[in-house]
Amino acid sequence: MTRLPLVPLIILALAGAGTAAEAACAGSCAVSADQVGSVSTIKQTGASNSVNVTQRGVSSSANVTQTGSNSQASINQSGSGRQAATVVQQGVNNVMSLVQSGVAANTLTSSQTGSGNSYAATQFALGGSGNSASLTQTGVNNSASLAQAGAGNSATQIQNGSNDHQSVVQVGVNDTAVYNQQGNNLPNIGITQVGSNASVTITQTAAGVLRGR
Repeated sequence: MTRLPLVPLIILALAGAGTAAEAACAGSCAVSADQVGSVSTIKQTGASNSVNVTQRGVSSSANVTQTGSNSQASINQSGSGRQAATVVQQGVNNVMSLVQSGVAANTLTSSQTGSGNSYAATQFALGGSGNSASLTQTGVNNSASLAQAGAGNSATQIQNGSNDHQSVVQVGVNDTAVYNQQGNNLPNIGITQVGSNASVTITQTAAGVLRGR
């Protein structure tokens, strides 16, 4: 008879104001927080790890670090105040997804190092303040997708590698988007901006040739 290995599962349920939680776990890690100023920090090392962070409250913060391959990080933040998330993934075939909805400006900083990684983020600033997202991907065959709704949204996406893809949708006024791709076989960048006073800066560097518009 074959015995399947047990997968550790850590579930943190927090209550109170300004609570911080930090967990180091392998396998599956779930964090749920409902309070003012919650701070969740997750660190995972190894392959095929997953983390699911759900925060509902005022001005929540999530910090996720995953080192290994085939890992997944999912973050859902909602509530009044500013929601903030930082995600660092190292390895191949990692997946990061995020949904932020807050009254004030939401912020996201994400870094992926390796190949075949993907990033998908949606930010809603319900009070009209702008969202901010910063992404860096290093490796080949990576993909990035970002959607922002609010006023004065800001997106900075940097990819260094080959066969990478990125797209962004911004809805609001005074939006700015900055893209930088370096490598070979660079695809077209998909950009949609709905609103007034929007600006886009694109730089693609391939085989010593600089193309900007």
